[in-house]
Amino acid sequence: SRPSTIVSKQPEDSLLVLESARQDQFLLPAHEKQENWTEGERIQYAKLFDQCNSGDSQLSAQLLSRSRLPECAVDAISHVANPEQQITLEKDVFWRTCRLVAHCQSLQQESSASLLLASGGSALETLLREDLVGKVPQCLPSFPNASESSWTESENVAYGKFFEQCRSGDRQLCTQFFGRAGLPQQAMNVVFRLANPEQHDPLEKEDFWRFCRLVAHGQSMQREAAKAHLLEDGGCALQSVLQEQVSQPPERLPYFEIVKAASGWTGPEKHAYANLYGHCKNGDGPVTKQLLEQAGLPEQTVATIWQVANPELKSSLGALETWTCFRLVGHCQALQTQPGLEQLLREGGSALAERLEALTGVAPPQLPDFGLNGKATPQQSAPTSPIGSGLGGGSGVGGGSISPTSTTRSTSAQAFEVADWSSGERARYPRLHEDFQAMGQVKFFERSELPPRALEAICSLVDPTLGTKEFWICCRLVGHCQSMYSKGQNQSLLEEGEADIAGERKTLEAHLRDRCVNKYPHMLPDFRRRRSNRSSVAG
Repeated sequence: SRPSTIVSKQPEDSLLVLESARQDQFLLPAHEKQENWTEGERIQYAKLFDQCNSGDSQLSAQLLSRSRLPECAVDAISHVANPEQQITLEKDVFWRTCRLVAHCQSLQQESSASLLLASGGSALETLLREDLVGKVPQCLPSFPNASESSWTESENVAYGKFFEQCRSGDRQLCTQFFGRAGLPQQAMNVVFRLANPEQHDPLEKEDFWRFCRLVAHGQSMQREAAKAHLLEDGGCALQSVLQEQVSQPPERLPYFEIVKAASGWTGPEKHAYANLYGHCKNGDGPVTKQLLEQAGLPEQTVATIWQVANPELKSSLGALETWTCFRLVGHCQALQTQPGLEQLLREGGSALAERLEALTGVAPPQLPDFGLNGKATPQQSAPTSPIGSGLGGGSGVGGGSISPTSTTRSTSAQAFEVADWSSGERARYPRLHEDFQAMGQVKFFERSELPPRALEAICSLVDPTLGTKEFWICCRLVGHCQSMYSKGQNQSLLEEGEADIAGERKTLEAHLRDRCVNKYPHMLPDFRRRRSNRSSVAG
């Protein structure tokens, strides 16, 4: 055997002999000289070998650090590919290292292998040595070049804000937050493993920002028919693409859609929630939270209600978010009476959040009880609808004024009024409302071909499902946004929701509220996507 051969060659130094024999137990006799390299491997590994100055130890270590693999997995690769611990790697050792990196990156696709990669050690080394080093990998390895300095200014602002909303990487909040990205679960699994290879809990800032960037790239792929299938499939092909893109700023910032707005308020709900809203000082965050804690629900249930009704985790809630809190409390108090749901309510989390999200548009079987015993008295400023004063049931659309309040406002609720409608709007919007009722909100507004962030801003200001007047305001705002978008004006404002206007940083919601609600749009809104001879109609 090899150990005995070594002993016979070096009998003068028994310690050296034993050490050599111990190391030799981990050599790869079947694969010391790999012969099954594919053409793709030969080309890539030779190129990387040259880039690392023919196996220079420092350059090779830097290359390995860019593999996005857990540190323990990198150590296992080094032990298996370089058992003799060469300082300057020979070509065969270097190539073996690259192959094992490729195999480990493929293993990242398997949730069952994540713990193995994170733990490393003898179990992973055995797998690499006995099963994988002589096997052609499914994909070539990827070594993306990314550093903190590569973040753009807009990424710094957006990702920092998202990170704060998720309480600096709280795992549960991050899972719910990224679940609003609209990407297939297979794609999200790949993104998570690439962004957080060390499985940090909570997520570290760098992990979280990588996650945001990869989500943005994934959303961009969704818009390309040739690449969308990669997201559905997940797997090695998607991983290879995203590993290269993690070092590149996305064309657009990621978009995390808001949970569908609650609607269909009943008469008793309107009366009760208007009074409660006044009791909460018009959505003051701490006061509202204190009221929710009086509902007799488990702490985790209250936390989940807050996250579902207030997905942006605002410190001061709008009427819509506050009313949604009240509605979900009613649902949870009803769930408390059903057997077998105690654990769900006690633990809260994603399972309860998913259930509550489905109930935001449904009236509860009972109104919430906060034990106030009549202490919640109506205040003059309390609205009788979560969007505006007396707008819930009206269907007439004359020239009268209406006063919706913004759901994105701060503690002081500022009403805005629509003074008049143009003749073109009066003629067009009733017909559009018929289409809206037949098609539903999502399908109808998608036809406007506005960026998702613009539609989010419009519907956060006014809920078109509450009544005809609200729908008209939404149509007017769509017209304004389409006019800006077609002329290339304020494109970043429409796509990202924030921009510098006249030297002042402004949100899209504020711009629409201050500049567009009371102004005739330059063009009537166009919802005729994919029709021929498309033309705008001036108001």
